[in-house]
Amino acid sequence: MSDETPRLKLSQLASALEMSCETWNEALAQLDAIVDLCLLGQFVDTPPSAPADGDAWLVGGSPTGAWSGSAYKIATCLDGAWRFLAPFDGLRAYVAPTSAFIVYKDGAWTDWNSLISAHEVSLASAATCDLGAAGALFVEITGTAAISSFGGAANTLRFVRFAGALTLNHDAASLALLGGVSRVTAAGDLGLYTSDANGHWRERSYVRAATDPGNESAFAAYLSASTTNDQTGDGTSINPIICDGIVRQSGSEYDGSTGIYTAHTNGWRLFGGGVLLRNLSSAHTSVVAFILASGNYYRFARLNPGTARDSGGLLGLVSPPILVYMTAGQTAQMGTAVYNGTKTVGIYGGDSGFTYFHGCKMPWLPA
Repeated sequence: MSDETPRLKLSQLASALEMSCETWNEALAQLDAIVDLCLLGQFVDTPPSAPADGDAWLVGGSPTGAWSGSAYKIATCLDGAWRFLAPFDGLRAYVAPTSAFIVYKDGAWTDWNSLISAHEVSLASAATCDLGAAGALFVEITGTAAISSFGGAANTLRFVRFAGALTLNHDAASLALLGGVSRVTAAGDLGLYTSDANGHWRERSYVRAATDPGNESAFAAYLSASTTNDQTGDGTSINPIICDGIVRQSGSEYDGSTGIYTAHTNGWRLFGGGVLLRNLSSAHTSVVAFILASGNYYRFARLNPGTARDSGGLLGLVSPPILVYMTAGQTAQMGTAVYNGTKTVGIYGGDSGFTYFHGCKMPWLPA
């Protein structure tokens, strides 16, 4: 039988011995110091000059003076002398100067206030973006660097808000994302992540910042310039046709400055468009119009414009609905080319919508 209790190290009486007042008082002193522990300082290295009985501090890593040799122990004052208690798993304490409520586990103190507070901290993106080191439940990730790991913190919960576009790389073992594929984030996207006992992270939920989550990537845009002259005709393609006049945009997948749509998630998309060509002549013998998506050309027109054009040299080409499966990061754009003549063919635009490009995600189709 041990002569002290296992957790609080209270002195025990040997069998058949009467209880002494010294043993009893020592046990009471230890209980008085450790129960509902209130600390006047956390990780302090220098002892106070005039402590009062009952005062307690959490000693730092490089203690001096009367605290030397007692790193990371609880220092309590009784009868003008210092007593030192070693923390144990489950010990809780209130830190008066900061109003922190801390708990000891596996050799470290954790501030419970930081875990339950709604305070959000910022963390710069990197190949290893250590969510566990953030020290808060809510984390904003800034920057554009691709992320392949959230660090090795075990049994951790984090709510993450992404400040902009970056790539999250899926790894089935260490960073398992919903859908089992990598994704590109957008500003305002929210993710819920947890880690297991081995520090392996799993995505539990992901919500896009799109104003219409059920149709997160819908857009419609038109070529705003009234005419774009001498664009093709000698086989030169216009790819992409930059439809910069955005009529509707839910999400941020379509970029009106480049004419390119970038999928942020896996899933089916439906695209369509139309092109109005001008200055066609009988010398032009072939015209194609297409949507390039996921690396594949979907031609919605291929004909001889020399006979199909009207007397003014105009020819309108309209796409049927084109259904395409896209993975995160793949792109789509609309283009055209005219062959076997001079480079005089242009495109009609303007707010009448002569030339336009539109698309949307099909959320009801399985990803």
